[in-house]
Amino acid sequence: MINAGNERIVRVDFEAPDDFDRWQAYLATHDDTHCTDHAQWRRLFRELYGIHNYSYVFVSDGEVRGLVSLYRFQSPFMGDFLVTSPFFGFGGLVADNETVRDALLGKVRTKAGALGVDYIELRLRDRLPPPFEAAEDFLESQLDLLGTPEQVWKEQLSSNVRQNIRRAQKSQLDFRMSTDPRPCYRLLCRTLRALGTPFHGETFLERLQQHFAAETSFSEVWYEGELIAAGVVMNFGDCLITPFIGNLKRHGRLRPNYLQYWGIIESCLAGGVRRFELGRSPKDSTHIRFKRKWGAEDVAVKYNYLVVNPRKRYRNVATLSPAYRLATEGWKRLPLQVTSTLGPHLARYVP
Repeated sequence: MINAGNERIVRVDFEAPDDFDRWQAYLATHDDTHCTDHAQWRRLFRELYGIHNYSYVFVSDGEVRGLVSLYRFQSPFMGDFLVTSPFFGFGGLVADNETVRDALLGKVRTKAGALGVDYIELRLRDRLPPPFEAAEDFLESQLDLLGTPEQVWKEQLSSNVRQNIRRAQKSQLDFRMSTDPRPCYRLLCRTLRALGTPFHGETFLERLQQHFAAETSFSEVWYEGELIAAGVVMNFGDCLITPFIGNLKRHGRLRPNYLQYWGIIESCLAGGVRRFELGRSPKDSTHIRFKRKWGAEDVAVKYNYLVVNPRKRYRNVATLSPAYRLATEGWKRLPLQVTSTLGPHLARYVP
């Protein structure tokens, strides 16, 4: 705790109901927060992987004026570091003004030094002042949904997207939303293996349902009794996100992903959702180009970082070592049973 008159910085214990509620209540007063700021994530990642968080609120005259939250990772691939919003999304720092923000950043730097981590990384929309530097290797994609499904179809989707949706609709594909995570998990294990990416265990999806029961569902596209596309869909108020989504490439000619995204958009509009966040992708990747065809706008997320240990270097997912990249190519060739078993043990180290 740091005291300065009636101002102090207090560490938050999310197992304490009062702390949990105070955190959530402050988030509700700000329009610029992200779903990853919700307190439940801190409980989820602790239960799932034993990941510790260092979360603080700035209190002035008894009122919360800002908050910051970072998780500690000790990764063989990325080093020992503190990071906000791991695995997807951005967020982790909300403040009423720059004075509060700077005080919280000072607390984070002090804590990082005491822990002896290699570096700090805050994934935010905005660039932080020096001594922080910013890496901009990723883009988030955001689609604002305006009007009715008919208006979105005519005014926001490219002619290429509309054509591919029509082709998918003529291919006897069946889109549905589900609350059962098991089919989605099995498909994501296959599709992410094809990308060379380890995936969390089925327990991860079960934890999502436990902590975000009202917000979590699963999109599915079926063809002749086989699930060929699926995704995790999370609805937070007027915003919907798809942190994990994929389709089987061998059925690519059927355009299942086009039907899947359009089905999700129709579900958004029916539920009053007005913002669809399509997730992060590396700059200039095929994934970004696909999302732009839907009318999605690029959101340049800044990975603000500060190296704490001068003998170490900053790394993010886009700047991992050549050895790691070689390992991803080998991962694609492993049997599915092997990658499904090992995936959760590796995914936790690449947030």
